[in-house]
Order: sequence, then structure tokens, then C-alpha cells
Amino acid sequence: MLKQLTRFASALALLTTVFPTYVSAQQVQRTEIDVSQISWTSGTPPMVLSNPGAATVTIETDISPMPSTVNNQTSLVQLFYANTVQSIQVTFYDFQMNPIATQSFWGQPQTATNTSTSVIEFFSDTSQGQVDRVNWILSDTPALGQQQFFNVILYNTNQSSLFTSLTHYPQLVTGVPPTTFRLRMEGYEQSTNDYALFNSVVDEVRVYPPDADGDGVADALDQCTTSALDATVMFNGYNSTVTNYVDANGCTIMDRYAACQGAETVTGPRGIRSVRRGPSYCEKMVSYALVAEGIISYAEARLLRDALYASYRNPPPA
Repeated sequence: MLKQLTRFASALALLTTVFPTYVSAQQVQRTEIDVSQISWTSGTPPMVLSNPGAATVTIETDISPMPSTVNNQTSLVQLFYANTVQSIQVTFYDFQMNPIATQSFWGQPQTATNTSTSVIEFFSDTSQGQVDRVNWILSDTPALGQQQFFNVILYNTNQSSLFTSLTHYPQLVTGVPPTTFRLRMEGYEQSTNDYALFNSVVDEVRVYPPDADGDGVADALDQCTTSALDATVMFNGYNSTVTNYVDANGCTIMDRYAACQGAETVTGPRGIRSVRRGPSYCEKMVSYALVAEGIISYAEARLLRDALYASYRNPPPA
């Protein structure tokens, strides 16, 4: 196994040297792969994981860098993305689909650090059928020199492609695979001498596009990219108790009220700005618009208006 690890480290170092990291704003995409029919083919899995019924592999990657193309022919595309894997985590389940708790590194999130190197490879060859694979590699050698790595490979076994697109950042087929997809995963933790490799059948693939503010709406569709995500709508310390819903455009109720701030300027005689002692027209209309759109009820609208007016009449509660 040591020879295998040495070859792995050498190959990873070469790839990250040849293909530099591109500096740009990160766009983190999450991929979840549900697998079953797990078989350990090498190494010794932790005793508690000796017979798992299923697993979910979650991989977060930065999709903003441009790829380094090592081979792009009529029938063959091979793309590498250097230092873009953010994290890899495996959650194992028993046959009743209850999560299996384990202290093994297999059950812990593996997150990229400033000592990590990673590579993502996308490969598609149509010269002899349809041969596709995605290879996510995350390796870390901290100051103490205790190496660890994860290597996740998603691949097809017949004519059905893994990809819906191979332009810029390749897009995976999502949902239940149309034909058999398989997943191979290898992991090693030097400090505990924990090494294992397993193969499995893919049940479902889910891809969540970048969502910088975490409101559940992809950045490409999000009109409020830095949403206020309080659980309930707050007005200067006053809790309306109304759920801070997110609309289809990625804007919370609090985002709508925030957009009203500064939208109105009341000007008095001779250009002297008057002091407004209550909500603006824009703020008053927010609750009516939310009711009209079916986002809140009339009762919730009254709660919003009560808290809004209270925040202007009285100082914030202690």
C-alpha cells in the first residue's frame, strides 16, 4: 500500500503543479450521491461499518475556476480543475436507514485547508461506446506529516453518459440514473493507519447549484444575494413572530423591508428634510404585496404592521 500512496502523492503533486489555481470569486456547488450494495474490496473497514446498508457521499466544490484541458478531441474530453474540492463527507446508514455513528475518519467531514491539494477530473470517451468518469481527490499533509486522502470516482458501466453538458463546468445527470452508475471510494488516514476502499451502486445523484447566502435559491436566480435570514421578521429589535419567508426570487420578507430604507426622501420647505416619525409608504405596502402574492396570511400581515409601527413609536426593547 505504501507504494500505492507514493504514486498517488506524486501524481497529485504533478497535476497541481501543471494546472495552477485560478483566483476568482468562489461559487460552491454541492453534489450528493446516494449509494447502496456497498462492498469493501480492500483494507479493513471499522467494525461498526463492516456491513452498512447504504451511504450518502456529499462533495462541495468551487466551480468558478476555468478548467485546464489536457485532452479535447472529437471523441475524447478530459478536464482537470486544480484545488477546487472544498470538502468530502460520507454518511453511512444501516439497513433501516438509520445513520451509523462512527469515530472513524470515514464518518467525519474532510475539509480542505491551507495544506490541502485537490484535483477534479472529468473524463468522457465516445471512441468505443460511452466511457465516462468523474474523479474527486482531496489530500492533506498537515505540519505533523500525517497524510490523509479521499479519492471518489463516479463512473458509468454502459452506453448512458454521466453528463448532460461538458462545457465550462460539466453538468452531471441528476436523479435516479437511467442505467447503472457506480461509485468507488478510497480513503486513508495515516495517524490511525485506517485504509479502505469500497465499491457501490449509485441510487440517486443530486446537484445543488451555488447559493452564496444559503437561502435555498441558486445564485443565478437570486435577486437578493445577501439575504437577511433571521427565522422571524424583526424590526429594530421587535419580533413580529412571522416566519421570514423566502420568495422564488431569493428575497426574504426582511429583504423587502430593507429595500425600502432610503427609498423615500421627504423634503420640506426650502430643501429642509423633514423628520419622518412613522413607516414609509414603501414599508406600509410590503405586507399588502405579500398577501396578494400568497406568501403570508391576513393575520400575519397584521402582525407585521403592528411590529413595524411599534418599532417607530418606541425604542427597541432591552
